[in-house]
Amino acid sequence: MKSKMFGPLAPASFLAVGLHAPLRAQARDMHPIPQKTITYRASLEATAARPIVGAVLPGTMRLTLDPDGTIQGTYIPEDGHPFPVTGGVRQNGNLFLTMGRTTVNGRLMRDGTIIGSTFGPAPFDALKFVAVPKELEHPQRQG
Repeated sequence: MKSKMFGPLAPASFLAVGLHAPLRAQARDMHPIPQKTITYRASLEATAARPIVGAVLPGTMRLTLDPDGTIQGTYIPEDGHPFPVTGGVRQNGNLFLTMGRTTVNGRLMRDGTIIGSTFGPAPFDALKFVAVPKELEHPQRQG
């Protein structure tokens, strides 16, 4: 379900490119994992603190998780323009994603699902982020 919450405002304008320089430094204590690319069905949903109707920014997110724990990818909203996603994952499954000026702090579950909370500009703050894997690709097969 597409949200009409913002009217003519382009959701991607709130997620304009943020500062990503410290990501490699933050990722250095991330755990090694085999590189994999995952395509997700993702959206922002209501919380007790921010009750909303429907989902905000529903779309497709494609992430590559590198062996050093860094995450890079793209979020493609159903009704907007693609924008970059960066982040990192720790050995315990905790992760962060930066989508412009919005940050998601959450967990990478065993089935690949990402569940977290958002922090950022008012339209995207204090919402639940849910990303469910659509498909899993292994760009580098190990024998």
